[in-house]
Amino acid sequence: MLDIIRVRAQSWGVKVIFGIIILVFIFWGVGSMTGGTAHTVATVNDQAISAQEYSQELQRQFATFRQQMPELAGNPIMAEGLKNEVLQLMITSAIKQQEAKRLGIIVAPHELLAMIGKIGLFQDSAGKFDKTKYAEQLAARKIVPGDFEESYKKQIAEEKLQAYIALTVDVPEAEARNYFNFSLEKRKAEYLLFPVEDYKSKVTLADADIEKYYTDNKLDFEQPDRIHLDYLVLTPATLAKAYPVSKEAIAAAYEKDKALYRQQARYDSRQIFLRCPPEGSTEDNAAAKIAKAKALALDIIAQAKKGEDFADLAKKYSEDPNSAPLGGALGWMNKGQLPPEIDTAAFAMKKGEISAPVRSQFGFHIIKLDDKSDEQQQTLAQVEKDIAETLGVEKARADFEKVQAKAEEGLRVGKSLADMGKELGAAVESSGVVPVAELPALLSIQQSSLDILKNVPVGKIAPSPLEVKDGIVVVQVKERMAAAVTPLAEVRAQIVETLSAQKAQELARVAAAEALPAIAAGTVTPGADKLKEVENIVRVSPVVGNLGDAPELVSAIGSAPLQKWLPAAYVTPVGAVLVRPTASVAPSEEEWLKQKEAFLARYLQRKREEIVSGFMQDLQATAKITINADLLKQIRMQ
Repeated sequence: MLDIIRVRAQSWGVKVIFGIIILVFIFWGVGSMTGGTAHTVATVNDQAISAQEYSQELQRQFATFRQQMPELAGNPIMAEGLKNEVLQLMITSAIKQQEAKRLGIIVAPHELLAMIGKIGLFQDSAGKFDKTKYAEQLAARKIVPGDFEESYKKQIAEEKLQAYIALTVDVPEAEARNYFNFSLEKRKAEYLLFPVEDYKSKVTLADADIEKYYTDNKLDFEQPDRIHLDYLVLTPATLAKAYPVSKEAIAAAYEKDKALYRQQARYDSRQIFLRCPPEGSTEDNAAAKIAKAKALALDIIAQAKKGEDFADLAKKYSEDPNSAPLGGALGWMNKGQLPPEIDTAAFAMKKGEISAPVRSQFGFHIIKLDDKSDEQQQTLAQVEKDIAETLGVEKARADFEKVQAKAEEGLRVGKSLADMGKELGAAVESSGVVPVAELPALLSIQQSSLDILKNVPVGKIAPSPLEVKDGIVVVQVKERMAAAVTPLAEVRAQIVETLSAQKAQELARVAAAEALPAIAAGTVTPGADKLKEVENIVRVSPVVGNLGDAPELVSAIGSAPLQKWLPAAYVTPVGAVLVRPTASVAPSEEEWLKQKEAFLARYLQRKREEIVSGFMQDLQATAKITINADLLKQIRMQ
């Protein structure tokens, strides 16, 4: 949306905002694009965008934005960016409509009706278009059917224009194969690391450095509006314990659904995983890599049998990022959850036994069996609590209207949360101090409920329950804290850590840069114990082996000549490095054939998107666009 939002563009929240803005345009349209020049915010090739239609669209977009990202809605920079973005979308829409008309692209009445009929909002339970539902849904949004159909017709025309442009693009297979080779070429390199940890002790920080960082980055230390609530969640799930269930009812439910309580065969194990290519792989040096991994596996097994702790060995050797930090623990697994080779090995082992190397398509696994159990029927005693809870929830759901009425009556007569909780059988919970923007997620309340809470004085209970999924929540405001910048004293240690790391990285980079000329000239040769190798570096991934995320380094390695040191030192999360690419491996014919169809489709789509984008940029560049900046400034979001 805005430059600031684009910085956060990988956030799902931001992606949702983009999606919603697009959907709002589809559903609401952008109006007739007409209006008097005295009240026109922009003209596009003599077609006017009136202040009224722009303001209406802006308010709709802002309402959506405020609901999805309340913590940013009050930011004046974001507000100004949203105003510009909405106007740009409306200008682009006008340009598309004009071009579609010029090319003779039309939307026939039957085509429009067919497309509207596909919108789920207007379909019955069988998935068919329902005229009554169509009218009801539009009426609920105060939209005249004719206006909606005209707006949607324009949207379809714009989509047909883009499809028309995209159809002019074709991709020769040779071009796609070249790009495939370029993208998935694997490079090897050797590097000399100047670890950041070696330079932290050399860093000195003055108070002035810390204070300057604090002043320059105050936005990072802003605390948003915060609130502390006590609340009573009233749903069938939270009330279930207040509805006792007889043993006879539990037994009857168990007999009725006995099959649900049959437990599959399962096992509790640990693993040490060593990655290597699959058998028959055409990857460079595949056989050597397989042999190396197997030899290491046998050595690890020998260490374990000599008494080395398996968990410690897993932490040291395992390449499974999930289980290695846990000492290789995989937990209880049902048959079929892990590769079949592991299942077979585990079920054939005895408790405490360590397997021989188990081969899977991913590499070698060393399994230690901690425990296992055969398929068995869970007894009534084992599942009694679960059944009682389920039946309790059902009873609470049937009685929920009465519970809600009691809660509302309690509010009317001024009962405390504690008294209401005792009467209804639910516990009072506390939010602690949390940002106001997090309340919808914490309590599962609607964004609109925040407006109700804003008017509740500290120490008081909201005058009515707030709706949540499956029930209601009664809320008392305990404390409020306005947005403020955290004092320096409270974040000093954090700043010291950040600055120390930054300065240590710079010291490491300088040391590496100073060492580079002699190493590149060959007058100094790094020791074999200090020179490390990294492989499988590809342009589509920013990660360089154990060095971590280093996109600039990846780009440099991908374009540099082999056997020559890169002309600069590069900073990585673990320190500065000097790097020399040593080998390049193109994707094999087997890899191409395996991915060919999917890659061709993706590449074609990408090229078509590029053509459409370029076409629209050309149209916009040649369009005569006038913006009434003074009038635009006067329009405010509500």
